[in-house]
Amino acid sequence: MIIGIKEQLNIPVKWVGVGERLDDLRPFNAKELADALFRL
Repeated sequence: MIIGIKEQLNIPVKWVGVGERLDDLRPFNAKELADALFRL
């Protein structure tokens, strides 16, 4: 969904939520996200 938002709206993604609390925001790093998604 992050990639779709960036592509459709041309808005840079700077933060990503990894949980439900405000403390769960992390700086967005596309390589780290891809690595985590495709890790075997």
